[in-house]
Amino acid sequence: MHRGGNRRFWVTRFPSEKYEDDRLAPKFANIPKIMIGEAIAVDMKGSLVIFEKDKGMTNANGNVDSNSYIDHVLPRLVEFYDEVRAHLSKREGGFGVTG
Repeated sequence: MHRGGNRRFWVTRFPSEKYEDDRLAPKFANIPKIMIGEAIAVDMKGSLVIFEKDKGMTNANGNVDSNSYIDHVLPRLVEFYDEVRAHLSKREGGFGVTG
């Protein structure tokens, strides 16, 4: 089953499965939605960011906007960028990392 862009649900099945109840999945209302993000570079991984409404990481509507991104993601990206630069400068050859 996949969801089309118009918010309709499309079910892929064989014609012989048309009325088989065990081929159907229930529809759930109000499924909690989360947004996550992480940075990856070279052979390093950054910290995982999970946006949660109840922890004040979203705007008043419960969405991630530019301000919540700046407040919660950007500082971690800057820290990760600095870690990657330090790691690359210590590697053999240094990969030409300059300030």
